[in-house]
Amino acid sequence: MLHSLALDRLAPRAIAKTSKHGAPRRAVALATLGMVMASIITIVSPDKAFQILYGILVFGLLTTWVLILITYVGFRRGRARLGLPKASAQLWGGTLTAGIALAASLAIYISMHFIKGLAFALPIGLGYVAFLAVAYFIVRTRVRTFGPSVLDDELVARAENGTLPDNAEARARAEHALVRIDRVHGRQAAANDGQVPPLPFDRP
Repeated sequence: MLHSLALDRLAPRAIAKTSKHGAPRRAVALATLGMVMASIITIVSPDKAFQILYGILVFGLLTTWVLILITYVGFRRGRARLGLPKASAQLWGGTLTAGIALAASLAIYISMHFIKGLAFALPIGLGYVAFLAVAYFIVRTRVRTFGPSVLDDELVARAENGTLPDNAEARARAEHALVRIDRVHGRQAAANDGQVPPLPFDRP
């Protein structure tokens, strides 16, 4: 994951560098620090280690699903705006089901505050999410274009086979997606060679 984020310029580009065999050793080494931190917590506070790690796990899982649901709603709206047909694989109930799940997730967030052993995870987790949000917006002000999304890939494929919707936004996005795909493929090839080319930030 860290390797992919680095290729999309959402993490330090040094993490995108791989070995001569194409293994993302730097990204794996950085991810291993999580196991080291968990081991330190177990040694320093063995009586509370399980609660601490379990609380972090619950908050992390819940936040991940919240982000997935928000992304799903945005994905559905994006397809409709671009004039694309509904995806072949659909969630039962669509955005209504996603909204109910989001409401349930919010209730779980609130209930964590009243559960002994999990209350500490809420402020720590929210602080961490706030830190990531600030870091994202800082990166977003420096990098105006990221790697192609699933919608970009579909638009490019439809443009090639002549089924692109008669939509000005869809045509413009397909053209920009072609440029981004070429850039990502170039960075991936360079990373697999053990080199990471300079990635100039597109400033406004």
